[in-house]
Amino acid sequence: MLEMLREKPGDRHADPTAHSPTKVLDCPRKQALQVEHDWYLDVDDAWPLLRGHMVHAIFERDTARYPGALAILRETEMEWPIDTAYGPQRMTGKPDLVIVQAMDTETKRASVKIVDYKSTAEVKHELVSAKPDHVRQVNMYAWLVRRWLPAHYFKDEAVEVVVEELEIAYADFKKPRRFTSKGPLSARGKRTSKTKPWTYETLTLAPIHIYTDRQVGNAIRSMIERRLAAEEKLPPIIPEDSDEYWRCLYCPVFDVCHKIEEGHSR
Repeated sequence: MLEMLREKPGDRHADPTAHSPTKVLDCPRKQALQVEHDWYLDVDDAWPLLRGHMVHAIFERDTARYPGALAILRETEMEWPIDTAYGPQRMTGKPDLVIVQAMDTETKRASVKIVDYKSTAEVKHELVSAKPDHVRQVNMYAWLVRRWLPAHYFKDEAVEVVVEELEIAYADFKKPRRFTSKGPLSARGKRTSKTKPWTYETLTLAPIHIYTDRQVGNAIRSMIERRLAAEEKLPPIIPEDSDEYWRCLYCPVFDVCHKIEEGHSR
């Protein structure tokens, strides 16, 4: 199990010269410090990642069926260049599931659905909207799919790929919960009765927002530039009152990061 927790060559998006949704969303200060300092992986903190790999291994099996779909692409590595202030950079990603739903041969428009699986310790009552980072991530997959599919799957760059739906499916070891860009869904919440017949609160699940292609492209460019700038000069530390501070609680270079902030040399 310890060996499974350790990152090895060949892991998802392990190429240090490429950028991925996971990398660009992460703290650039942490990534810069990991290159320059020794660090260790806390086993307890690493367990959720291994649990996620186990859940993905199940979903990656060729079992899901979508009647009428033209094609189903699972864990397909996609890559597309993007211009930045540091020159062209490689943006990569592995969407969990891309479903090619239809193709209009006259207009050369292909409609697709993208599904991203997320494991979590517990699908809690309060989970009524997809987490912001996960919404950003699946929108980045959409940005990649719109470009990669025409060039590499259809072999025709004139094809326009229209992302009709984004879906994020959460799963713990008790139940799943999914969110979609098609509109709000409902889910069973907490039990509202003390005796049988059981009754439950009905939760309304917020829809996923699909950002425009330009918005996502600009965000990717900005995050890549932020990541590369951190290699030259460390960005400010994440404040404790920030919505992003939760990243610090699981950071392998937390001690080094805070010593530097206190005035020690980098």
